[in-house]
Amino acid sequence: MIIKRIDFRNINSFGHKLQTIEFPDVGQLILISGSNGNGKSTIKQVIELSLFARVQGKSGKKLALSKLPNRRNKSLYTSICFENDNGDEIVIKRYIEPTKAEIYVNNEPFTEKYKVMNELEREKFIGFSYEVFKSFISLNINDFKNFISLKLEDKRNLLNKLFNLDELDKYFSIVSDLDKLNNKEIFHYTELISNNNKQIDEYISTISKIGVLNRDERIKEILEIFEVEKPKYSSLIEEKKEIEQKIKQINYDLKGYMNLK
Repeated sequence: MIIKRIDFRNINSFGHKLQTIEFPDVGQLILISGSNGNGKSTIKQVIELSLFARVQGKSGKKLALSKLPNRRNKSLYTSICFENDNGDEIVIKRYIEPTKAEIYVNNEPFTEKYKVMNELEREKFIGFSYEVFKSFISLNINDFKNFISLKLEDKRNLLNKLFNLDELDKYFSIVSDLDKLNNKEIFHYTELISNNNKQIDEYISTISKIGVLNRDERIKEILEIFEVEKPKYSSLIEEKKEIEQKIKQINYDLKGYMNLK
């Protein structure tokens, strides 16, 4: 999401004159600074209200929307214009006292469609959830405390959504499954090679035990058997080398993934 502009009037201490803030289209972090009472919190509330129809108070608790309109003028109005992840230009307008909302997508009315959307659809439409917004996108000291107080699993989910780590987790799962499969194949071929080695040892032992009279005949017979089994043994050795090479590559990829995490 790239915020392009916000408009507001009659919110908190701001009067009926329309206030407009345009943001540079550079796709970078935006820092809002100023002394106490200059309106930093109001700007944050305008964005929250416009996007999610809810506002977080300074204590971290949900703020009643009825406390937002200017005491004298009422008729609160906020608007946000942004580009979502699909490249659509979205405009969301909110009114309080009277209360209503208007949503436009690429200058086309979208309010009725938005009303029937479920929470996940609205999250995808905007680009992130309210939990992600208040814990990451809009940061002040109270929001940061809110993130610290989250459970470990909630922190993980928020980070996954923010940095798209879910895709990396999928790849990690796939690589882990391949690793398990290759380990099974290595075990299978190692067992076959071990059995063949035992058989060869038995042949050698038999050769050493045979008598002098039939030694040449038995050696010839065993060598013939060995020549038949030799290609199979050589093939297993090559397959083992290939499997070991695959395991080295998988371990290298896993190490790189864990460093990224």
